[in-house]
Amino acid sequence: MNLTDSYPSSSWQKVVLPAPVNLADPSQEIQPFFTGSELYFTRSDDTELPAVWMSKYSGTHTQADFGNTALWSTPVKVLAASSDQEVGNIIAIGEPTVGTIDGDEVMFFVYGVVRGFDETSGLADINMQAGYVRRSD
Repeated sequence: MNLTDSYPSSSWQKVVLPAPVNLADPSQEIQPFFTGSELYFTRSDDTELPAVWMSKYSGTHTQADFGNTALWSTPVKVLAASSDQEVGNIIAIGEPTVGTIDGDEVMFFVYGVVRGFDETSGLADINMQAGYVRRSD
């Protein structure tokens, strides 16, 4: 697509994904990326720091299957931030995207590293970066 293209016209319908990939509070899950067989997303809540999670999908690409709980695996955590706010620690993570580099599948993501603390407020100075990890099966 380029800037002059338009969104394809069709009979688009919203599908609310079921548990286990959707929690009761939808604000806890953001930044999804669907490969066609795996859903990567950022999940956080009041008790847990943001982390990247993945759920395998075994259905067809139909509205009925996308909404079928039995076709989604229990999500597994694939990347997580540290709860320790110390210099050098990654304390923020998110926005997963999957791609290929030299034939290897990789997951790109953003992360924030503590690089110091403000002398006046004591707040962490966070250096936001983009990174990637290669898939290892």
